[in-house]
Amino acid sequence: MKYHEACMKPQRAERQRAKKRQRTPKRLAGETYNKKTYRQAIKRACLRAGVPVFHPNQIRHMFATKIRQRFGLEAAQVLLGHTKADVTQVYAERNESLACDVARQIG
Repeated sequence: MKYHEACMKPQRAERQRAKKRQRTPKRLAGETYNKKTYRQAIKRACLRAGVPVFHPNQIRHMFATKIRQRFGLEAAQVLLGHTKADVTQVYAERNESLACDVARQIG
């Protein structure tokens, strides 16, 4: 912290730091993210929005589970780009309600 910032009220110093960040962003628009910066951006956005922090991989798991429930394991496998169904099963949760329905119908 610089001397002149230490002499200011905390709110004013924060406003000035925010202005400086806006003028000189660390990343220009259009630059790519890597795994770490993508995760950090999501975490910051969650904290700012006041929602629980989640991990990017959770989106992939939710997507795989929804596709598997609606269209089956093979559709999820193709959309996730997996060559083997074993890998897809790690991402897509089992459909317990479907299992109960099948058990009821069979008797």
